[in-house]
Amino acid sequence: MGVPNINHRDFNMLGLQNFFLEWDQINQKTLARPTAITKKTQVWRFLIYTKATEPAQLTYLSVQQYLNFLADYYSPNTLGNHKASISSFCTYLLRCNALSYHPCRGAALPKAIVSPPDYLTDDECHQFIMAAEMHGVSLAIKIAIGTGMRRRELGHLQWSDIDLHRQLIQVINKKTFLVKNRKCRTIPILDRLYADLSNLHAAIQPEPAWYVITSRHQSASGSAGRKPLGARTLDKMLLPIKNIFPGRVITWRILRHTFASLLAQNGVSYYKIAAWLGNDPAICAKYYCNAGQRFDPDINKLRDQESPQRKYLGPNIQKGANP
Repeated sequence: MGVPNINHRDFNMLGLQNFFLEWDQINQKTLARPTAITKKTQVWRFLIYTKATEPAQLTYLSVQQYLNFLADYYSPNTLGNHKASISSFCTYLLRCNALSYHPCRGAALPKAIVSPPDYLTDDECHQFIMAAEMHGVSLAIKIAIGTGMRRRELGHLQWSDIDLHRQLIQVINKKTFLVKNRKCRTIPILDRLYADLSNLHAAIQPEPAWYVITSRHQSASGSAGRKPLGARTLDKMLLPIKNIFPGRVITWRILRHTFASLLAQNGVSYYKIAAWLGNDPAICAKYYCNAGQRFDPDINKLRDQESPQRKYLGPNIQKGANP
């Protein structure tokens, strides 16, 4: 799901500007640089959304409305991070006597609507990849299904991250991109995907710094492989094929679910899947390794418990007994 669009043209914080800059400078001295940047961005987007020009305009209602707005785009954990950043800024305003009360204390996180994670079956994967080949985006789909990489990880995947000799892909932190939770990991490349990557590498002879997934716009402009793809560009790649299954919308997250679910159904350990996904095994088992949404033939492996001497004929009915 994409990031909400918030218009920031002709916006001026006026009285809030000095407080915001001072608060950011304190964070840069006391927090890790990526954390300080994240908090600054989250609070900045909140101020743009509320169009507040004075500290007194930051109220409980404005915080609650913003959290409700973000609920359509982010997970509950991410909402909590946004609220924590806003709360940190409001706490600073309180210490500076710019606010008379803390507006975040009365704001509650919206209740999440829990729905079972969706995934593609083996046959659906084949159909989806065939449709992707017709629209020239099959490589991105194959990597997503074959590695479980997140959307932004796919956009920042470089050829230097792929070790074709050892058949491995590294998901690592970079200057322009940080892995979620800062958890770097290594993912084995399955044989079918390895063949595609090897053939492509031999055909284009890319530089190590080039990016693996490119858009048609880059190919037309001659800059293919030299710039990472953003989240919105990757979402546009899915537009022609995301509705090929009636009643369902296929997203990059569903392809990540597919990677984990199909492995889990074929007996791969949750610990291995979690290591390849960059998640905790408990979270992996709960959210990603979905095995209960469709009929699973493994249910038929339940063995017959009847003995030759006694057969079950129905409720309270045994052979030779009166009903």
